[in-house]
Amino acid sequence: MQGNLDPVLLFADWKELKSRAEDILRRAAGRPGHIFNLGHGILPETPVENVKALCDFVREHSAEFKTSKLEHKAEAKTESRR
Repeated sequence: MQGNLDPVLLFADWKELKSRAEDILRRAAGRPGHIFNLGHGILPETPVENVKALCDFVREHSAEFKTSKLEHKAEAKTESRR
């Protein structure tokens, strides 16, 4: 699955952009094959700093989610053995 963020949101303030990115990552729930990207190309006037911030956020948040997901699986496995 890909094409999940409307590129117009790259013109929004960081709080809104971050909120939308978090929602997409939460709904994807770390499923294999999910590719975070835009619904279509970046518009010419898009602020480059917003694109960079979004890329950094997605990389960091995805890594945190994967770690959290693995920890949750390990806890569930331990509890099921009790």
